[in-house]
Amino acid sequence: MATTVFPVVVSSGSSGPSATSITCASPFVAYGAALPLTPAIYTITCTSTTIAKVEFFSSDTVSIGVATTVSGSVSYNLATAATKVVVWTDTGSNIVVTITLTASALSDTLNKTLDTITSSSTYTGTSTSGYAYFLMAGGGGGGGNSNQQYGGGGGGGSGGFRSGIVQLTGSMAIVIGAGGTAPGGTGGSTTFAGFTCTGGGGGGTGGASAGGTAGSPNGSAGGSVGGGGSPYGTGGSGGVNLSPYSYMTKSNYIGTSGQGGGEYTNVTAGTISGGGGGGASSRGGGQPGGAGIVYILRF
Repeated sequence: MATTVFPVVVSSGSSGPSATSITCASPFVAYGAALPLTPAIYTITCTSTTIAKVEFFSSDTVSIGVATTVSGSVSYNLATAATKVVVWTDTGSNIVVTITLTASALSDTLNKTLDTITSSSTYTGTSTSGYAYFLMAGGGGGGGNSNQQYGGGGGGGSGGFRSGIVQLTGSMAIVIGAGGTAPGGTGGSTTFAGFTCTGGGGGGTGGASAGGTAGSPNGSAGGSVGGGGSPYGTGGSGGVNLSPYSYMTKSNYIGTSGQGGGEYTNVTAGTISGGGGGGASSRGGGQPGGAGIVYILRF
């Protein structure tokens, strides 16, 4: 909103040490007041049937942002200190608009570098603190084959996974577990910083076959299958793990599981990060599991 003259200051009242209110007597009229505000999170409220706008100024001529209420409220992150506000509404008479300090705004101080390790190596990364978050997973098990009749194969189990904080020593051996081969191969173990995550077990051959066992710790078993059914012998899905640090994996899961198929349909392999392989469809072959992985977030 453009104004050529700063509005006349009207009486404003405080509803507490962290809240200040100003009354807008008429709609589409600008009301202003001197109001020193530190950078923080503020909640602006008014009656729910009115839209209120609050413009923040760092000086008489410099606007630093406008907050607009929705259904009577809005949360606003004031990134720069303000010295005054201009407030207006779209409807109603004597509308009270309240500005309340909700929380102090924090700046990101985490110096972070993410390393993703997919092959066995010696890790030499360092950080300012000397520590890092880590997330590791063993290899997924391979999906089981069909028995070429009516039974699909069991899905491979996911590799085990663990996470936490580790001290960086400058020379740390990493072994990445291989994905289990198809049909029914066991995934390899991943080791890092004295920790081990075993691979998932392979899925069983069709018929009434079991899914592969879960890797240790925290893995998940592959899907088992019955002795037939419709469609004929659908294969079991591979195991999959939830990610405790989704900002590392960029997903809520550590890899994805392979999917079993119906008669003659395709099944899919597990992806990297220890997802189990898909069990075979009837008259088909199982798929391999995903390889292990280590994520290291230096801070």
